[in-house]
Amino acid sequence: MSEKNPVIELPVKITLTSEGIEWFIKHKRQLQRLRMADGSLEYGIPLANITAASLQKMINIDYIAAVELARTEFTGKRRQIIDLTKLIVYRILYKKFEHETFRAFLDSPLIQRWNRRYPSRIIDVHSSFNQAYVENLLMSVAPQLPLVSQDIQEPVLLGVRGDRSLSEEEKQILYFLSDRYMISIRNIMWCVLVKSRGQREYNTIIRQLQGLLTEYLARGRIAEYLALMLNELLTFTETSHYLETARRLYPERRVRIQDLRNGEMRSAIRRHMQEHRDLLYLSYQVSGKGPSIGTENRLRIAVFNRTGEHNAIKQRIEDKVDRKLPGRALADFYREALTWEVSPELGLNYLSYLQEECGKLGVSLDSKVTQILSRELTAVNLTLQF
Repeated sequence: MSEKNPVIELPVKITLTSEGIEWFIKHKRQLQRLRMADGSLEYGIPLANITAASLQKMINIDYIAAVELARTEFTGKRRQIIDLTKLIVYRILYKKFEHETFRAFLDSPLIQRWNRRYPSRIIDVHSSFNQAYVENLLMSVAPQLPLVSQDIQEPVLLGVRGDRSLSEEEKQILYFLSDRYMISIRNIMWCVLVKSRGQREYNTIIRQLQGLLTEYLARGRIAEYLALMLNELLTFTETSHYLETARRLYPERRVRIQDLRNGEMRSAIRRHMQEHRDLLYLSYQVSGKGPSIGTENRLRIAVFNRTGEHNAIKQRIEDKVDRKLPGRALADFYREALTWEVSPELGLNYLSYLQEECGKLGVSLDSKVTQILSRELTAVNLTLQF
């Protein structure tokens, strides 16, 4: 799990939303104008690494617009990229779970009865709660919180424990995710649920929350597939670019993919790319509170590459998206994906698995290849609307 690793050891550029920029200026934190892969200049901060907690907090309060990596190679950072990808996806899922559980709470018979009984203290989407009062109330009911949490989680996790198709490691991940989803539920909900435990409407809202928890535990598979597929896509993109660069640097040789394992050749390629600022880019655009309708809970990922094989890459992706492939255990692929021996094209095959999983769970997935002619860049774009 990415969240078990407190620090993501990757140099990143983080660009900020208008809310993020306002907070940094108000607190006299220094911002920089950062040149991004597409050539745009954005306000943000460059970091040598980032803690998981800081990244998730900034996404949760809509301060981050995008996270971008610029490197001469990605294969040496496979584990960190898996961690970063899953971290971002899970934070989006936690955030949407928070909103959906609160909406179910507001629409429940429990709150409807409250609003009829106390018309001067209606609870709805516009309600503003005194945070100090809510925190004090939460502390007063703290001993009973585990009982409500158990009411929600126990039937769901009972199904997880009895699922023979899951390994023990996969079950442990789902237990961990279940706890994280519970943490994302708003404090005011916990207070009301504790106070209403035993009332007839309580069981109705609890069943709704169980349904949402089951759905969102299943959505966690999207984070797994996306992280693995993205790593393979990066490997494919890097290999294509290294091969093209090597053939320019060594015109007298017939360079093949296996030749790229030569340490001396790879070092020469990296030096050449660094000197000419011929970098590979990975960008995560995280949706914020923008005015555009439909941008919340959206994640856009782009892999940029200065390669002449735009049409070849585009054709490969379009071919693989619609291909019907035989099933394969995710754990087996995960182990292989962390070795050099895996085929660079394997990740493209997993686009079809990712698309199938998204279709089952109501998540929109779009993938396409574009070109930025002014920057001579090919961009492989993945957009997920959760």
